Amino acid sequence: MKNFLFVLAVLCTTGSFAQSNTTFNQRIKEKPAVNNNGSVFLGVGSGINAATGFFGARVDVKIAERFTLGAGIGSGTWGTKVSLTATYVPASRWCPVVSIGRADGIKDLHLSTNNNSAIANVTINGNAVNYISLGVERQWYTRRGNILRLDLGYAVRASSGALFTQVNDPLNPPTAEQQRAVKASMNAIAPSGIVLSFCYSFRLL
Repeated sequence: MKNFLFVLAVLCTTGSFAQSNTTFNQRIKEKPAVNNNGSVFLGVGSGINAATGFFGARVDVKIAERFTLGAGIGSGTWGTKVSLTATYVPASRWCPVVSIGRADGIKDLHLSTNNNSAIANVTINGNAVNYISLGVERQWYTRRGNILRLDLGYAVRASSGALFTQVNDPLNPPTAEQQRAVKASMNAIAPSGIVLSFCYSFRLL
């Protein structure tokens, strides 16, 4: 009698588990699939050496099954930036990216440098800069087909000539050390170096 009750209990438990597992599988099947069939996207982005500048907008269009072209515009530390981006989109969503762009420069930036109580005032005009960047973009799709993009790469300047022109205060010109500080500051904010940015793109079509 005890053996019969034990077998009956095992059968009931197994049946309940099988029913629960079937219900769970049904819920998975009923879960809406991620929509990754979009062809036109409009996004907003930000970051360091981003295709959208420090803050701006970006349009991406699928031109083939695994290729997209994008155009960005925004404002950054070196003025208004425009860019073109080509992206290869494999199934893994780890996407090689190449981008070219141009920042139109900065005008009448006034700097004061202080060295051993000697203050030098200079006025900077940053020249337009072309650049090219290579990197990888990780993409995550939402159920509605929108895309969250995270970019990591490196940008180099592709322009020849001086990065900026400088007008010194004739009464108090910068020392050699102060001039090095000015140059380092301009190199730091001009387009080049590590790319670290994100963009959220809304599916339009």
